[in-house]
This record gives sequence, C-alpha cells and structure tokens, in this order.
Amino acid sequence: AALFEKVTYTLTVEGANGTCFGSGDYPAGTSVEISAVAGSGYKFVMWSDGNTDNPRTITTTSANATYTALFEEVTYTLTVYAEHGEVEGGNMSYTSGAEVTLTAVPDEGYFFVMWEDGSADPQRVVTVDADMYLTAYFEKDIVTDIEGVTSGDVVVRVRGNNIEVESADRYAVYNLSGSKIADTTNLPSNVLRYAFTAYSFLKVLPH
Repeated sequence: AALFEKVTYTLTVEGANGTCFGSGDYPAGTSVEISAVAGSGYKFVMWSDGNTDNPRTITTTSANATYTALFEEVTYTLTVYAEHGEVEGGNMSYTSGAEVTLTAVPDEGYFFVMWEDGSADPQRVVTVDADMYLTAYFEKDIVTDIEGVTSGDVVVRVRGNNIEVESADRYAVYNLSGSKIADTTNLPSNVLRYAFTAYSFLKVLPH
C-alpha cells in the first residue's frame, strides 16, 4: 500500500527588539495566530506586510512564509517653560530613561526661585520616563523695605535672597519664633537662602 504524509510548510515569525510567537510547520490552509511582544524600551509598530493588528490570525499557504514584526524605541517629550528667564535643555524627545540636565537662567533683573515640583536647584538632572512638563519660576530682583526694624535710622531691604542693612554697625536676624539665625555684618548667602526657604517672616534687629 502506498504511504502518504501531509505536506507542511514553514511559518517563521520574527522580529528584532522583541519576542514573536506563532512559528512552526503547518499544512496549507491552517489558521494560525501570530503575535509580537516588544522588548524593554520598545513598542510594536507593524508587521512587514503593513498590517498593524497584534495579535493577528493568518492562513498558511502552500509555501514557506515569513512575517517580521517591526519595533521602534519608545520616546518621551520633556517640555520646559519659563517666563522672565529661560531653561537650557529640554523641549526634545528622549528615549526612555534618558538623563537630561536642565539649567534655569534668569533674565537680567530677575532671579531664579524654584521649579514647579519644588526643587530649588537651578541646575538639575531629570530622568525622562514619561512625557514631562516643568516650569521654572523667576521673580523680579527689586529692593523692597521690610518691617521689623527697631531703629528709625536703620534701613533694611531684601534683594532676592540677600538682606541689605544700612546705618547699622552690627545686626542680628531672627525667625518668627524668636530664634536667632545670624549675628553678623555680612550674612553669607547660604544662611540667607536657608532662612528665606524655611521661614515666611524675618525680623532684623540692630544691636
């Protein structure tokens, strides 16, 4: 007696930067579900024949066939905003996990205050793992009289994060609770920056 075996054809499902399923040997006319799973940092785009269904069902023919999944890197956009200054860096698309350095630069007559997420560092590194939006805030660098001076001849002004005292040889700075922050004629900027960040009100008392 004559022996016959069913003719099968090879179906290859492949793609770089991902894992594909459905490869095997099938008789012509077999319905096969094929699928593609993108690797880390990539996303599925389409199959080599232009079909975008994933998974999809194909019918094998009487010939070997190859279906190639096409993947592309995932990118995110980092958008930055600033008024009365500018931000160096950002406003581009980046691959997932990219580290981007942002620098807030004030216009003349302004000073950097903070980023909208609370960071007070004018230069920072941001890890981009989603579409992100960041605003840098600046304030006008003006001289303003402040209250709390006990001597009529002494003038106290604040310019940005700096205290200016006129007509006093020595002075002390207290917070609202009465604790002395500094006692000097030349307050270092790090003390003042800390003071203005931590307290909503300062008293400057000549002595």
